[in-house]
Amino acid sequence: MRIIKFLAISTIISFLGLNCSHQQKSWSGGMQGMALAYTKLLPFVYDSERFRDPKNNKFISHHLSLLTENAGNLNKHTGKGLSGDDPFFAVSLKGLKNNLEKTSESFFAESYEYSQKHLQASLNYCNSCHTRTSLGPTFTCLLYTSDAADEEDS
Repeated sequence: MRIIKFLAISTIISFLGLNCSHQQKSWSGGMQGMALAYTKLLPFVYDSERFRDPKNNKFISHHLSLLTENAGNLNKHTGKGLSGDDPFFAVSLKGLKNNLEKTSESFFAESYEYSQKHLQASLNYCNSCHTRTSLGPTFTCLLYTSDAADEEDS
């Protein structure tokens, strides 16, 4: 009887462990997908001419779709488990998802200025969470110093 209980409990624990591992990968995969899409979109985020240029339309719409899809797949419960009990987290994730949906919808409706402003604002949601927690990558190569600016001016 003890062996049966042990096997049953072991099976349940291993199943739960696999389930949690899958959720972690899904969260990580979604974040990495968003990071890749943002990286591809960065040249267009603050350049209105390039953002509106019809020859960039297919590229931008593809990466906006990937960005919105990856954000939409993020589960607030998994994220909350990773970030702790911060009530701001769920609000921020919901805001990011809504903002990216508006970004995509307005881009497909050819309201480029509105879409670009929402894309710019969506980056604020990323910063707000990633500066509140120690989750995610650190970008030491992006640190700005006044020495670097002086070297560029020379």
